[in-house]
Amino acid sequence: MKLIYRGAEAELWQEKYLDMPVVRKKRIEKPYKQPLLDQRLRTSRTRNEAKLLSTARKAVNTPHVYDIEETELLIEYIEGTRVKELFYQGKTEIAEKIGKEIRKLHELGLVHNDLTTSNMILSGKKLFFIDFGLGKKSEELEDRATDLVVFKKMLSSTHYDVFEKVWPRFLSGYKANNKILAKINDIEKRARYL
Repeated sequence: MKLIYRGAEAELWQEKYLDMPVVRKKRIEKPYKQPLLDQRLRTSRTRNEAKLLSTARKAVNTPHVYDIEETELLIEYIEGTRVKELFYQGKTEIAEKIGKEIRKLHELGLVHNDLTTSNMILSGKKLFFIDFGLGKKSEELEDRATDLVVFKKMLSSTHYDVFEKVWPRFLSGYKANNKILAKINDIEKRARYL
């Protein structure tokens, strides 16, 4: 096993499963939380993520879930390049495709809630979405628009040098109508006064 990522919520370990490269996602214990509550939360979030990854596959590319334990997921390892790296290199052509794929996810009734370029991998010509740890089922316009606001804020801070190219292409791919654009604007206005 090789540690490939350590975040606030989970560690990702690369290993082999039936001679295939896989990722084991282990949700980290929180020593400051009551142990039983922490275990329940980590178990619930692990199950929820497994369900969302499987459901999302009906509309977009996600890693296969091979096994689930209480607080661990064993998922397919996706060989490719994170969109984050592509944007750092000035390669923004994929922006429209990202918009199209996010729209498919939203039309399926799912929101990702952590739309960052670190959670998107280009493998060949396929775009994969990973880390549905904060995702949920929702048909609400507010939730969809919030998903897009998160993406927009991440773009403007992490990829500010390509933001002016990426955001309009993304909206074009998403086929953003006046309703969603107005809701995005509304959420951004509210955020300014918090």
